[in-house]
Amino acid sequence: MSAIIFSLPRISSAEVLFNEIAWMGTPESQYGEWLELYNDGSGLVSLGELTLYEKGGEIKIIDLSGDISAKGFHIIKRSTPSTTDPIPTISGTLGPFGGSGLSNSGEFLVLKDKNGAIVDSLDATSGWLAGSSQTKETMQFVDGSWITATGTPGVKNVLQ
Repeated sequence: MSAIIFSLPRISSAEVLFNEIAWMGTPESQYGEWLELYNDGSGLVSLGELTLYEKGGEIKIIDLSGDISAKGFHIIKRSTPSTTDPIPTISGTLGPFGGSGLSNSGEFLVLKDKNGAIVDSLDATSGWLAGSSQTKETMQFVDGSWITATGTPGVKNVLQ
């Protein structure tokens, strides 16, 4: 009796996740809001077909651009007339945020693909899970939970 062996090509998988959120802005400006995405997968992800929404997917914040490498980060930065680039030393998606920016009382953020499928979501409608508007420390995802810590845009979060 002979065995039949099937060999399937390895398909790299990618999962783009919310990783850090500066919902309160930066020490320089409350309007300098930014979010960081993390690619937990093993392949490059094109972000050009993704859109960030608030209010559970009802209000478009911004269309994304660029790529995110495997185990890499991508920054989404809000620009305003008074804060043209909150983190000028880091590249990423930059533009005005629809819906008047992120609310300090919380948001329900949704990242969707071009077909409307949810890539990731974060329901903080009852209030942000971490971060501080007083110290400008960000909300960071570490070891399965959200913590308040000094911002680390574009690199691993504080305790990782």
